[in-house]
Amino acid sequence: MLAQSMVAPVGSRSVLAAPCSRHSIFRPQAGRFGSATSSSKGSQLRRVQLVPAHKRTRRAMAAQASAATTFEEGGQTFPVVRTYWDGSGCRALAAGTRTKKIAFVNVKVYAIAVYAEGDLAARELAVRKRGGFFDVDADYAQAIVDGAFIKSLVIKMCRKVDGETFVEAIAEALEPRMRLCGEMDALNKFKDFFLGLDKLEKNTTITMMWTKNNSLEVLVRADDSNVIYAKEKPDERFQSSALGRALFDLYLGEKAIIPELISRVAEGCKQLIARDEEKRGTKKDGSG
Repeated sequence: MLAQSMVAPVGSRSVLAAPCSRHSIFRPQAGRFGSATSSSKGSQLRRVQLVPAHKRTRRAMAAQASAATTFEEGGQTFPVVRTYWDGSGCRALAAGTRTKKIAFVNVKVYAIAVYAEGDLAARELAVRKRGGFFDVDADYAQAIVDGAFIKSLVIKMCRKVDGETFVEAIAEALEPRMRLCGEMDALNKFKDFFLGLDKLEKNTTITMMWTKNNSLEVLVRADDSNVIYAKEKPDERFQSSALGRALFDLYLGEKAIIPELISRVAEGCKQLIARDEEKRGTKKDGSG
């Protein structure tokens, strides 16, 4: 069901769909939406129903979106939709690249994509919009953090990094919140897990899923090109609401370490809301 209207995340380039701008998920395609067509038998004309102007862009957007199944960010390829081991279908909202300055040159460390449980996230975001909760981009990002739906961060390494270097940088940023919440044990277990991985080779994929029961489930694969995530099981599960929130806040909060991800997630949220409104409009029309 999710695959029928795929959305290519903002800030990323779709592999299968026509190119879109960096700050817009869709660039509608021009086309004909109604004309009189000559019949192959004689001169009889076949009537073609004209599509109202306000629906033309939506259809063009849907046609382009349905063609996109993967997208690129930071030289890495991500699926638009992922089905996880618990059966949840999560849709990519946006992606960004973490860089590090080495010898005065910014090098790519990893690309990261933000996913949310498609239909549930769309409905909740639409309710928030109707309630007037969205004023700035940060409000959308915070809605993903606070949302009562499954969400995940998928990291793909752009270069080889040892497990200690990777986790220490993240743990240092998470520690103040975890200490305040009195959940340092969960953070220490999180660190120990990555310390046990030794090297994270280029293309290693790290999936961190924050579930509705407030556990953080982590799965690491050296190369996920042939991985069927619906058949996988998490390598580790951390039962800590503070750990999941702190981790998502690191990327979507006020001090996000990839600042441009906020605006991209906001655009992705707007597309999910538009998708939900389109579905509700179709039902009201009696055509869905």
